Amino acid sequence: MFEEYYPSLCYYAIRFIEDPQQVKDIVQNFFVKIWEKKGLRFDNPTALNSYLYTSIRNACLNHIRQEKLHDNIHQQIPTEQVSENEYLQEQLENEVMQEIFGAIEDLPKKSKRVFRYSYLYGMSNNEIAEALGISINTVKTHKLKAKQQLKERLKNVFNIVVLLKMGF
Repeated sequence: MFEEYYPSLCYYAIRFIEDPQQVKDIVQNFFVKIWEKKGLRFDNPTALNSYLYTSIRNACLNHIRQEKLHDNIHQQIPTEQVSENEYLQEQLENEVMQEIFGAIEDLPKKSKRVFRYSYLYGMSNNEIAEALGISINTVKTHKLKAKQQLKERLKNVFNIVVLLKMGF
C-alpha cells in the first residue's frame, strides 16, 4: 500500500504544505499509524481512497494548526467546507495522479529508477549517473524511453487533465 499510494499522497499533501520534507514526514507518519492499526480493512478501493486522502488532508491541517500554535499565532484556522463539485474534482485529480504513478510503476526497472530520480526527486543527469554507476548518455536514453512510454500510455489521460485545468 505504501509503494502504491505514497507518491500520490505526497502530491496531494503538497497542496496544503509547501515544504516537501514536511509533506514526506506527514505521509510517512500516516502510514506508520495505519501499520499500528492492525484490524483496518476496506471493502472497496473507493472507501480506501476516501480514507487515505481525507486522512492526509486532516493530517496536513493539523500540522498547519500545530505550526501556527508553535509560532505563537493564536488564530483559529477556519474549517473549509468543500462543495460537492470541488470534492469530485479532487477525487478525479487523485485518480489521474494514481494513473500517472501507476504508469511510472509499469516502466522497465532501469527507466523507472532514472525517471524517479530525475522527475520525482529532482536529481540532475550527472547525479543520477553517479548514483547508478552509468553514463550520462545512458541516463538520457532511459529518460527518453520512459517519457515515450508514459506519453503513449497516458495519451487518454491528457484530455482529463485539460478538463481539470478548465475547472470541469
